[in-house]
Amino acid sequence: MEITDSKKNNWLVLNIEGRLDTVTAPDFDKYIATVDNSEVNIALEMSALSYLSSAGLRCLLKLSKALSAKNGSLVLASPTEMVQEVLEESGLDSLLDVVDSVDDLK
Repeated sequence: MEITDSKKNNWLVLNIEGRLDTVTAPDFDKYIATVDNSEVNIALEMSALSYLSSAGLRCLLKLSKALSAKNGSLVLASPTEMVQEVLEESGLDSLLDVVDSVDDLK
């Protein structure tokens, strides 16, 4: 898994490439721990995310909860078809905001 970041409006955009699974979930959590604590709006750009496991889903929930505690938001942008299916099957698509593109961020 590779993560790169950029800023768009008042959002920190994290571009995630590869797999977010049992092996890479700890790396994701470590990366999130390095993010400036003042960042409250994070968008995960998922167009290059090829796989999302239950461990990855836990990472998303943990991040969403942490941002909500700071009155922030987590948005999932451009999920691949496979990732969208996992989100729908788990019910997370109804708990988390999913947008077609980071261009849809306000």
